[in-house]
Amino acid sequence: MRFSDLVRDPSTELDLLEACLMFSAEDAPGTDVEAARRRLRALRNRLSSELTGSEDYIHAAWALRQVLCVEWGMRVDADAAEIPEGLLLTTLLERRQSHPLVFASLYRELARAVGLPVEIVALPGTVALMFVDGWGRTYVDPLARAQVVPRDELTRQLSARLGERAARLPRLLGELPTRRVLVRTLLLLKRAWARRQQPRRALAASERILLLEPGSLVEQRDRGLLARQLG
Repeated sequence: MRFSDLVRDPSTELDLLEACLMFSAEDAPGTDVEAARRRLRALRNRLSSELTGSEDYIHAAWALRQVLCVEWGMRVDADAAEIPEGLLLTTLLERRQSHPLVFASLYRELARAVGLPVEIVALPGTVALMFVDGWGRTYVDPLARAQVVPRDELTRQLSARLGERAARLPRLLGELPTRRVLVRTLLLLKRAWARRQQPRRALAASERILLLEPGSLVEQRDRGLLARQLG
């Protein structure tokens, strides 16, 4: 199955990790997708032996961090947005390093597989993860090796980066649905390939974005500009 086949119907619920594998394979021909799927199965099995979905979120976040960051040695790099390979799920599974958004995608889906309600939250230049229940919200910072961070700490980090604009924190902490996670990842991938003077691969990322958001005028413009570069 190709990425286009997977995302074509906007009414269907997307498998985020499968979609990431599909565009990883298309972006990097020769990718061993089956090996990546085996690694995902191993991770799911390992976590299902630790978590049932009924744990408190502090314990659940600790177990996820222990498996992903300690046992598997995964880490994130905010500068990976400059490197196209750092935006591919297959790179995270093989080399154990990626952009925060790729790590957050894996974390969210593994947590949901054991019944834990986790969301990816958009922040300027990065993302956080959020457990939500009737008692409140628990945040996890991918850049801090998936440690739980208080909301006040997220506010402090944003204040250091944004100054007065950090007062808009409630609007900045927006949950990203699956299609928006994919669009955001592909936007970063498009820009990374454009910086490397690879318009053909940037164009491929742009066309995938338009499969997800066909009405995006900005993306239609970018696709046209990239196509013009290619003649």
